[in-house]
Amino acid sequence: MEFWKFECDGEADASLCLATGGVTSEWSREGLKNTDDVVLRDIAAGHGVVLATFDGRQARIFAVGRVLESPTRNGHLQVQWMATPYMEVTPNPTGREYWNTLSAHGISSNPAERYGLPHLVRQCASQTLLADERAAFIQQMRDGGYTGERLNQIPLVCDLLAQLQREGFDVFPRGVSKAETNVKSPKGTIRVESNGKYIAYVPDGLQQPQHHLIGLAVLTGDSRVTVQAVPTGFNELSLEAFAIERGVDPSHLELAPKGGVGDRYVRISDFETALTLIRQNAQTRDPYYAPPEELGREATQESDEQSIRARLGATAPALCRRLIAARRGQGRYRTALLERFGGQCGVSGLRLGAALRASHVLAWSKCETDGERLDPNNGLLLSPDLDALFDRYLITFDRGGQIRCSPRLDAHQSHQWPLGNLRRALTAEQFEFMKRHNQEFDLRVDRFLAASGS
Repeated sequence: MEFWKFECDGEADASLCLATGGVTSEWSREGLKNTDDVVLRDIAAGHGVVLATFDGRQARIFAVGRVLESPTRNGHLQVQWMATPYMEVTPNPTGREYWNTLSAHGISSNPAERYGLPHLVRQCASQTLLADERAAFIQQMRDGGYTGERLNQIPLVCDLLAQLQREGFDVFPRGVSKAETNVKSPKGTIRVESNGKYIAYVPDGLQQPQHHLIGLAVLTGDSRVTVQAVPTGFNELSLEAFAIERGVDPSHLELAPKGGVGDRYVRISDFETALTLIRQNAQTRDPYYAPPEELGREATQESDEQSIRARLGATAPALCRRLIAARRGQGRYRTALLERFGGQCGVSGLRLGAALRASHVLAWSKCETDGERLDPNNGLLLSPDLDALFDRYLITFDRGGQIRCSPRLDAHQSHQWPLGNLRRALTAEQFEFMKRHNQEFDLRVDRFLAASGS
């Protein structure tokens, strides 16, 4: 990728570029118009551009952009900009001649890579929030005690965190736990969790490279605990293997040093790569995030069946088969639910039997006896989307069958899901199981509201 630098007079010029989405040759320094004309002749769609000032030693870069189309005849250039208000770079002695004397010039590949420009240009295309939406998100974090500057420094970090929040992740200033209400102590780091499991984080500090979007929490051996620093011995080759195993481009990951001697951290510089790895991290750490079609009910079906066979296979084979069938939502358990709900989804009325799921109300892992696992009162017949929402405590039902929706779903109501009530009220026996589902639902709602500052 080719990169070009344009001189600007400061923040006012940069703001004008960001507002108009372009660059014009009118900003040439006196006597240097020919230089800009040469650049405008050679620049093309897909190239990267920066707006900067130079004081003889350091360059301050106000914005980085991607050229959308070649310059017009009057020299106007359409650019997709991303503000970088805190970015400073130090050209080497050879490069300073160009930065100091030419209002517009090319930036060769080595310094461009060193400044992180390729990553920043790719980030331009990933921006999703409007300016007022981004400001509202930052204010939400400030209200929760956030004291850092990273969100102001890199707009795309806000977009990434807002996207994760829309997907149901807990995003909050570090130090504010689900049960903690104190927001007075300084909190410069943003933490990302999934149902209390540590997934990722945005570190504080203006000294962090501009192209680093987010840090990935890593597992510590067999302890299943996530921490920031990678294990001793984890090097660049380990990171490359890590990326390839997870199907992402290794060039989008870096090992960044920080803190104590030997401490290194996984940093992600690409928007889509960050989403991919964070989702994968959540699937590893939080079974309720995992897709049901991949992991079965509650993500432990296979191990549950192995446990049933080991416990009852030799001594009570008939009961063993019934439990395994119930664990899979089949057999007598499914038949009983089909009869109870008239062969249709308990909410939407869908009658396509092949698509209906026999869902346990009280999760299999929370049942205290095999009798509870086989009891049809501990079941609902639901269509797949409702089953997934119910399984993850995003919806629940009260004694009269009225639906209760998690505030996590507020941003998704436009999808027009059939989020209706149960078609009939629950019996006393059914509600004994649903009551415990309600309790877990309420606990998760409280955690979400505490994390979002609501």
